[in-house]
Amino acid sequence: MSRWMTFALGEVASIERKAIQPGDIAKGTAYLGLEHIESGGVILGAKPVDEGELASSKFKFTERHLLYGKLRPYLAKIACPDFQGICSTDILPVLPGARLDRSFLCHFLRQPKMVDYANSRTTGANLPRLSPSALAEFQIPIPPLEEQRRIAAILDKAYDIRRKRQQSIRLTEEIISSTFLEMFGDIPAKKSIYDFGTIRGLVSAQSGKSSNQVLSEIKTDIPVYGGNGINGWATKPLFEENVVVVGRVGQQCGIVHVTDRPAWITDNAIVIRVTDNNKLHPIYIAEALQRSPLRSNVEKLDLPFINQSVILDYPIPLPPLDRQLEFVKIREKICKAKTRLVEDSATSNELFNSLAYRAFRAEL
Repeated sequence: MSRWMTFALGEVASIERKAIQPGDIAKGTAYLGLEHIESGGVILGAKPVDEGELASSKFKFTERHLLYGKLRPYLAKIACPDFQGICSTDILPVLPGARLDRSFLCHFLRQPKMVDYANSRTTGANLPRLSPSALAEFQIPIPPLEEQRRIAAILDKAYDIRRKRQQSIRLTEEIISSTFLEMFGDIPAKKSIYDFGTIRGLVSAQSGKSSNQVLSEIKTDIPVYGGNGINGWATKPLFEENVVVVGRVGQQCGIVHVTDRPAWITDNAIVIRVTDNNKLHPIYIAEALQRSPLRSNVEKLDLPFINQSVILDYPIPLPPLDRQLEFVKIREKICKAKTRLVEDSATSNELFNSLAYRAFRAEL
């Protein structure tokens, strides 16, 4: 890489923050928020804006921009749109200059080492953000433009393979959702062939506990579940049986998991334990809560928080246990297929990261 010159990103690209006010946003304009971009940069789909829907200013972007998610940069929400529109101000539109290929830059910034570096430059403990000035200081190796395009073409093909693996995983999740909808109805719309009821009296609920005293630096067989899934390993379990875990604070509000082994649950989550096994199955409860509007409701609050009563009193369909068990068996088969796809995806990710590492060391 000695023949490659290195420049600060701000020298070879422009970080453009062309704001547009809500009253100037035309109906139907494509809008991207961070929720529309997956970790790794896949765009899930832009949302057409309804008139008067947005209440704050947004940034403009075109199909020539790279979009860099500055909020929680460790999520690597770095995308290359093929359309123009507007985006959340937590996304920075970056316009590469004449000597920088957009796809080359995108792959460079998505590297694990660059994602880690970006995360180390953030400010704000609860909502870490990367400032535009910090991003502009990133050092970018610049080979000749023709070489950039050659590298980008190789990485684009590898990235596409990885993306298709991820799409297959999403498809299994969609199959589970459609199966639930077909069997039990639409919970948000409160449409079901079964009577709606609450789970109060059928389950117990409690907050998890601080994991400070049980965290292990070495991976064990005891996962620590926070509000957003597994985030560590413990020296002892808090629960031996399967329990439902519901995120109760901040961005984790309303996220639902089921432990599949002895586990520790942190105080960022509420633990739901089935007390009447003749009427409820924990997997059914988890899937039902996941499809309830709990999360969308708390996201509207300035300080998102969910308590036990909200969960216990939210109405969901209460089908017979045999119908729940039928769904659980179908879901189990789909999850087995998903596990194989996740393993294949992990292999694809490792190969892609290895290829990118070699590419930016001029070894391709």
